[in-house]
Amino acid sequence: MTALPDFEDDDTGKIRTEAAKGPSSDPGRDTTALAVAFIAHEQADARRWRVTMWAFGLLLTSALGIAGYALSAAAETGADRATLQDVHDRMVRIEGLLMERNGR
Repeated sequence: MTALPDFEDDDTGKIRTEAAKGPSSDPGRDTTALAVAFIAHEQADARRWRVTMWAFGLLLTSALGIAGYALSAAAETGADRATLQDVHDRMVRIEGLLMERNGR
């Protein structure tokens, strides 16, 4: 049997057409049919794998984006908390100064 050309991302129909040109020593075309089925199956697997990897990449990108947003929000909350604590400390200090002035 002659080597089949490599159709990287082509139609399965073209592979079937090319495989049908098999050797004349295969009168029932059983070997050719098996080769065609194998090639078509491998091509379908390759497509599924690419779609799976694309979906996984999209999921990973989304997860990283959400994690980045959460970290940003946590950092912002921490900064807000520090600002509120600073304001509270100042208020306590001012209250202490006022109480000293009033003699209490």
